[in-house]
Amino acid sequence: MNKFNEAKPGSRVGEWAPYSYNIGTGCLNGCKYCYARDIAVKTEMIADKSKWTEEQVNPAKVKIEETVDDMVMFPTMHDITDNNLTTYMATLRNILNARNRVLIVSKPRMTCIQSICDSFAAYKDSILFRFTIGSLNERVCKFWEPGAPRPQERVAALKYAFDAGFQTSVSAEPMLEGYREAIALYETLTPTITESIWFGKMDDIDDRVDMAEPANEKAAQFIREFQSDANIKLLYDHLKDLPKVQWKKSLRRVVGI
Repeated sequence: MNKFNEAKPGSRVGEWAPYSYNIGTGCLNGCKYCYARDIAVKTEMIADKSKWTEEQVNPAKVKIEETVDDMVMFPTMHDITDNNLTTYMATLRNILNARNRVLIVSKPRMTCIQSICDSFAAYKDSILFRFTIGSLNERVCKFWEPGAPRPQERVAALKYAFDAGFQTSVSAEPMLEGYREAIALYETLTPTITESIWFGKMDDIDDRVDMAEPANEKAAQFIREFQSDANIKLLYDHLKDLPKVQWKKSLRRVVGI
């Protein structure tokens, strides 16, 4: 029988959920900073980074009947796209029917989120959406996340889930701009967030981003400047007492919490 993955202490997944599940590898988003792509290469799930945008779905993972006593993050190593939506929803139904609570993490495509919300209305109390929105600037998002939905589509998907009565949250990890833009992100999104918005830095830039590309090196330098310790502290001081704000480990290290 298929089993959930248990998160390692201190891991990225473990900050949000003690269990996780995936039905495949690869991601159309093609994010230049992708941590999952690097894991897939290191564990030989894919031959090299160039293969990452080729989505692979394993139908055998659909059958999952395990019940655990805490949140299951699904997915963590791929996104939800039109290519895998049918398999994803079949798997999600099995996870929910086994009386689990699910954290759905995605750079959301509106068609996919509409289908999930419409099909799983009876499971609202067991689903928490967490949508990744690191910037509201379409040009910036297009550069760092070339295959992902535009930020306007993600904001619309967030509102759709919120209006449908689901629990909603946002991941602004990585933030793709500076502290002023991060504050604007909070102010724009918080009305359609029921739980929290998580802020985090872009980690391991030199390892994950292809610095052989001059444009990448230039953009990475902007990120380093935007997310200097001084600017992170300005962001923290501005938002620390406001509701619905959570800080990822990369940011907590800077401000000492």
